[in-house]
Amino acid sequence: MRWREVVSEVARRTGASDAETGRTLQAFVDVVYEAVVAGEEVRIPRLIQLGRRWREPRKLRSVKDSRRMALDGRFVPRLRSAGALRDGLAAITPQLLREPEHQAAWRLACALVGDLELYHADRLPQELADQGAPGEVEQACAQALGPAWQSARDTFDRSTPPGVQAARDYLVHVAHERWAGAPG
Repeated sequence: MRWREVVSEVARRTGASDAETGRTLQAFVDVVYEAVVAGEEVRIPRLIQLGRRWREPRKLRSVKDSRRMALDGRFVPRLRSAGALRDGLAAITPQLLREPEHQAAWRLACALVGDLELYHADRLPQELADQGAPGEVEQACAQALGPAWQSARDTFDRSTPPGVQAARDYLVHVAHERWAGAPG
């Protein structure tokens, strides 16, 4: 949302005018800014905690010419999201890998793909696109690896519960992750 959209939405929800709401929100921003610069922490419930922290002086190399550089110490912003915001975002994000059966399926897929890499490195699929659809990745792997891929597929399907397979095909996912853009 842009600032004007925030002002308009807050004005709509409170029944105040856009001008009055804009002045109030700008005053809020000014108060928070001044408090953080002065070294205070500001907690905005259900949203964020703002503060500052000291970053020590350090030595580094220039990206342009590799010369050594020194940076002075300085204050930098510190932002920590509130638990309510983290929980709200987690609620709309599928977290399949938190479940033990999904972890087991992912580990099995990593082991099977690793075995294919070890024993059939010369036949790995070369044409996997960076953003290939799962069906395309499966087809490319089956075409390049033939019976070795089918054996890995059978092992994965036999060892993984159907509900996990329906949620995410870890074998294809891991193969795509490892082999997309692999040098040919």
